[in-house]
Amino acid sequence: MLAVNVSAAPDPPAPHQAANWISNPSFEEGEDNDPVDWAYFLQHEKTTGLSDKAAARSGERGASFQGGGGLSYGRWITPYSIPLEPGAKYRVSFWYRGKGGEVYLAGRPAQLSSSGNLTVNLNKKFKISVAKPAPATEWTYVEKEISAPGYPAWAQLSLSGSGRDACAFDDIHFERAGLTLLEPRVPQIVPEGTEITLKLNAPELRNAPADSVTWKTGPGATLKSAAKNDADGTWTLKVAADAGGDLQLEASAPTAGKPLKLAIPKFLRVYPAGAEKLFSFAAITDAHFYQLGENERNAKFAHAVSSLNALNPLFVIALGDQMEIHNGLRDEENKWICEAVKEQLGLLSVPVLTLAGNHEIDRTYEGVGTRWYHEKYLGQPRYWSFRVGKTLFAGVDVSTPGVSTREHGASFLDPAQDAWLERELAGPHEVPPVVAAHISPFNEWTDLPDRNRFLSLILGNKVGVLLTGHRHYTLDVSVANGVTAPPWPEPVTLNSPAEAAASIADPGRSTFLTTTSVCAFALGDKKMLGYRYLLMKNGKVAWQDVLPLSLAVERAEPAAGTVKFTVKNGAEKPITGLPLLAKLPAGKITATVDGQPATAETQPLGTAGQTACVQVDVPLNATREIVLSSAP
Repeated sequence: MLAVNVSAAPDPPAPHQAANWISNPSFEEGEDNDPVDWAYFLQHEKTTGLSDKAAARSGERGASFQGGGGLSYGRWITPYSIPLEPGAKYRVSFWYRGKGGEVYLAGRPAQLSSSGNLTVNLNKKFKISVAKPAPATEWTYVEKEISAPGYPAWAQLSLSGSGRDACAFDDIHFERAGLTLLEPRVPQIVPEGTEITLKLNAPELRNAPADSVTWKTGPGATLKSAAKNDADGTWTLKVAADAGGDLQLEASAPTAGKPLKLAIPKFLRVYPAGAEKLFSFAAITDAHFYQLGENERNAKFAHAVSSLNALNPLFVIALGDQMEIHNGLRDEENKWICEAVKEQLGLLSVPVLTLAGNHEIDRTYEGVGTRWYHEKYLGQPRYWSFRVGKTLFAGVDVSTPGVSTREHGASFLDPAQDAWLERELAGPHEVPPVVAAHISPFNEWTDLPDRNRFLSLILGNKVGVLLTGHRHYTLDVSVANGVTAPPWPEPVTLNSPAEAAASIADPGRSTFLTTTSVCAFALGDKKMLGYRYLLMKNGKVAWQDVLPLSLAVERAEPAAGTVKFTVKNGAEKPITGLPLLAKLPAGKITATVDGQPATAETQPLGTAGQTACVQVDVPLNATREIVLSSAP
């Protein structure tokens, strides 16, 4: 066990949080004595557990104990159980001050099958003591390597205090085994040939000489270089994005045992030069997946997937509440819900960028607000940004319900997020940015200062479009921008796609597009399930609408250089100007709608051919056949 007194040596390198299995490791998120992702249990007698400034080594909070008797005992525990790989080694570190504390793992063999069967062996319940630190009057860094049992297991981390002693903990780190992608955290949507820098954590390679490690990449990416940072043991790989698909990495070294492998589905979307001038993307929200396989919700989502895969947008944004309303469910049920999210979103053929909604951070059976399932188990970043051509796309995390007084609304739980968003939106921007969040600031923001800050950034930076969900019905509003402080302009309701188009085209207004649920349950006066589909031309939103599930899009390639769309509409909503895009060889483009000539817009793609786009009206209960062809 490594123990370093802060007065005797400089701080060790701070571990990267993407490689940390612990959520809210420094107790900063939440409120005093009510931190997110930690639960306090008074096990016996008069132990007091606090999370406040007095216990903080860094920031505003840490976790402390004060015993009140010889048999006093209490503990702060994670409300989730960490999945442990059989026999893997893990590094646990924390900062400690006081006397009588212990850090340990308590767990059991556990496996969750793809059919939903949970296997637990109570005869092998285990406790692994990480450390019983020596008494320390100053903050001391403690680091310990532990080995997981030789079978699949889940375990909760506990910080405990006992007796009449007092102690405090802060900055907890439980390092993931294997390869962890630290940066970038979101799919890469880039022009072909772009060189991407990957930063990876690999504890098994920490002591391996750099020249003893062999790295390999899978199809779609070519390895250019690999370098090790000896200070923290991380690796930086530079790869050229050659084609779309999964990110596949493998690392092997004589000292690392079996090769380490990492596969991230649909991580790369590579587009030819010119495609950034004419493309589509989609937004889905409030799916509330609850189990794998066949069920009515997944069946509805299958309709959306079928049409979206035929439309082939450049990417899809999932605006939150991918998880079912899981307030009160146990850890294993939440893991099962996460598996359903992975299965269902994995059906989409394009990259999916996700945001947390309020149900990604509802309270668990321990009575604790938790974001662990979204951020750690699903491995999704809290917020993100990327560019396609001139356009900045930014996703914002507003998932803070269930945290003390924040019962069901939005705010910035992460104290660093507003500064990040300010930097991202600072510009200058040639075209208005597009921002995504789960809850609109005109709906259920319970933290007024955070709402004012968010609106000042959106309106003050003249964001063109804000995409949101949460309501389970569609509500589009327009707001005069350029305003940086209250009183805020009143939103104007937009009653048609044409009104929305006029608002989006006006640089003096920001347009807030709230979309209905894609497959869960619909609310409002006009109940309809669907998804938002948007066309981008020269960096700006040129067309958008919410497409109902009853509108089905099929795509076929009956001959070389020919793409055929069949669009069948139901009785819910007529669609005007639906854009259908196809990548075709260079040549003369012809387009027909139901056999009649139609006008197609084209965009050259260098040596890759061209994008052809035709926009079609689809009345109620109508079927349209659209053919796009290229001839030399």
